[in-house]
Amino acid sequence: MTRAVTFTQAQVRRAVKAAESGQTFIYFIQTGRFIKIGKSRHWKKRVANMQVGSPFKIEPLLILVASPELEQELHSRFHANHFRGEWYRIGPAITKFIRKNRKDCASKSSVSELPKIKIAPKNGPAGWEDFMNDPS
Repeated sequence: MTRAVTFTQAQVRRAVKAAESGQTFIYFIQTGRFIKIGKSRHWKKRVANMQVGSPFKIEPLLILVASPELEQELHSRFHANHFRGEWYRIGPAITKFIRKNRKDCASKSSVSELPKIKIAPKNGPAGWEDFMNDPS
């Protein structure tokens, strides 16, 4: 089921200003027990394209208007939770960052609440089968 995304005039003005000034959107999206930290000038289109190729529902958690360099800073900041590419295991630091920055979200009506979920194991494949099959 697709939910309609609506924007206030202020959000639209902020997005237009960001695009004109060379800024971009930094997005935090969740699928399953992982969060992707990415950047795009057109985050909704980017997320929609990813959703087509994903068997799991992708949920936007935080959308920030910022310079493109912020994405790399965030990747470095959360390196302890790095899984693969731009995907990170959900952990306390990422969760805290998302919650703390919700007030600055560029599209509050488009983002989902952070669910209470178990943190993924850091030791890679060992234990993943049990972890992934756990319904909690």
